[in-house]
Amino acid sequence: MKILIFSDAHGDLAAIKRVLEWQSDAEYKISLGDLEVDEDILLEHDVIAVKGNSRHDPGFADENILPINNHKLLITHGHKYKVQKNLKRLLNRAKAENCDIAFYGHTHIASYREIFGITFINPGSISKPRNLLPPTYCVLTLKEDKITCQFYDALTNEEITFNE
Repeated sequence: MKILIFSDAHGDLAAIKRVLEWQSDAEYKISLGDLEVDEDILLEHDVIAVKGNSRHDPGFADENILPINNHKLLITHGHKYKVQKNLKRLLNRAKAENCDIAFYGHTHIASYREIFGITFINPGSISKPRNLLPPTYCVLTLKEDKITCQFYDALTNEEITFNE
C-alpha cells in the first residue's frame, strides 16, 4: 500500500501538481493543509485533505481518522496540537483514537519518529521548508506490519535521507 503525504504548499500549485504527477500510482494521496489553492485540484486527484491554519485553505475538516488494513492513521495539520512545541498533545490524541500512525504538518520540517509505539510523520513543506532540506514530501509504504517511509525533494523527485 503506497501513500503519498504532502503539506504546506502555501499557494504553490505547480509543486502540488508535480508531486501528484510523480506519485500518481499511490493508492492514497493525503494533504495535511496550508495548501492555499482551489480545492478542485484535490478533488480531481482524490486527495484526502485536512484544513491547515491558513485562512486561505479550502474548507476541509480539521482532522481525519483513516483505517487502512490493520493500521489506523490520524491525519491533521498539527497547529491545534501545538506540534511546533512538542508532540505530547498529538500523542495523546493518537492514543485516544487507537491510531498507530499520525501525520502532521505545520512546522515545515520533515520528520519521522516513533514514540511509545506510534509512528509520527511530518512530510515537511513542498514549497517553503524551515530547515536546511529542500522542499519535501514523503511516501509511506505499508506491508503487513512493516512501515517504510521515504522522503523526496519536491523540486527534483530525488530521494532524501537525513538524520534528525
